[in-house]
Parts: sequence; structure tokens; C-alpha cells
Amino acid sequence: MLEWIRMSLMKRLHMNRDKCERLWEGKKLCPTVREELNKRMGKACDCIALKSTSVLYEVETFDGGRYSLDLKNMSCSCREWDLSGIPCCHGLSAIGAEKLDMEDFVHSCYTIETYNKVYMSALQPMVGVDMWEKTGYIPPLPPNFGKKKKGRPSRARRKGVDEKPSGRTKNKNKTEILPKQPFKVSCSFCKHACHNERTCEWKKFAEEFPDETPPEKEQNSQDVENPPLIENAPMDEMMLDGDIPPLTQQTQPDQGKYYMFKCSTYTKGST
Repeated sequence: MLEWIRMSLMKRLHMNRDKCERLWEGKKLCPTVREELNKRMGKACDCIALKSTSVLYEVETFDGGRYSLDLKNMSCSCREWDLSGIPCCHGLSAIGAEKLDMEDFVHSCYTIETYNKVYMSALQPMVGVDMWEKTGYIPPLPPNFGKKKKGRPSRARRKGVDEKPSGRTKNKNKTEILPKQPFKVSCSFCKHACHNERTCEWKKFAEEFPDETPPEKEQNSQDVENPPLIENAPMDEMMLDGDIPPLTQQTQPDQGKYYMFKCSTYTKGST
């Protein structure tokens, strides 16, 4: 690749030198600058130059603007001449009033002489690789980038410390998205938390033993292992401990019986 770049530069320098010698011979300015001067010359017809001294002018335009001009320093109050180095329409009107050559007021960097000096240097030709001098050193090895990582390569640029991380989001208004609040699962059969009706042990016991009640044991004031089961209890008296609402008709088992439990957990293995 470096050889291709070297050959391209050598060819380009030669083409520009040859173009300057054959096509632009006897001219002072480059063709692009000449075209820009002709465009600004058309706008200079709308300007009126009022002479103050031999080099100072006041230029008035038809839109009511007024500009001060200095031909000696090649400067105009519109700053277009100062920045580009090419006379503006105000300067061209003053140059035309003095009947001077407008090419003399263009910066020297746009002349053909300067263009020829830029491309005067040339790249020297080189011989092939087979004719290079042997040094005896070990040839350079290709770089070792390590093992290729598994998976799809990352295409995202690493963000700096002071940069804000930008991720894909569906929030088009770019408002702050609050995290989801934790949701507690509650059983619709026994009205207790941390499990649902499908994994409820009370419902399993009610379906497997519809006509039986769990055996009673001595109850402790702090823990109740096997609470009694009341069958066919009226709806008004069915209230669980801890102000839990009574079982409704939706939470009744398939046998149509009502169950009231005084404990929050009952396992089948305790029977």
C-alpha cells in the first residue's frame, strides 16, 4: 500500500507541473481565481465608490450599506477581502474607478508562479525489491493480536469517563424510566402471601381429603403445627387470624364444602 501511495504522489506532482507549463503559460492567476473574480465583478456594478484619498474609498451600495476601503493595505470593512485574499465587490468598484488591473490586488498565493513552486519538488524513482541491499537482520514479523474472542464482536465504541452512556431504549421522549416495584404474590384460596393457588398446600389437602380433618395436637402459643379443619361452617363465622377476609365461593373446593383454617401453613407430611 505504501508503494501505491508513493507512485500516486509521484504521478500527481508530474501532472500538475506539466499542466502549469503547458496550459497556463503566459497567465498570472489560476483559472479558479479568475472565475471568482468575474462573479464578483458582476456585483461591483451595484456599488458606488466615493474617493477620499488616493488609496481610501467609501463604497455605497443600493441596499443602503456603506463600507470603508483601503487599496494600499487591500482591506475592506466587510472583511471578505481580508479573509479570502481576493478583492470583494466593493474593492473591485474602487479598483475600476482608479482604472487599475484587478489581478494586481489578488494575494500572491493564487498566482501561477506560486503554484509552480509548490509542485516543483519531485519524488525520486526507486528500484525493485529484488535489487535492495541485504541487511542480514531478521525480517519484521506480523503483529500478534492474540486469540480471537468467541461470539459476535462488539461494535459499540468505548465511552469515556466524562461521556454519558447511551443505550437502546423505547422511550422516545427521553424521560427517566422508574424501576418496577416489587410485586407480592398472594393465594386466592387461602389469602396468604408468597405462593399462589396452584402451589397452595391447603388446597391440595382439601382436594385429597374432602371429608377428613387434620389430627389435632397440642397447640403452642407461638406456633400451631396442625390447625383444626371446620367443615360446613357458616360464612359469617369464617374469619382467619390476622383479620384475613373469609373464603368466598370462588375459593371453595370442587366438593362445595367450606374450610376454615387457623394457621398460615399446613403441610401434607404433618398428617
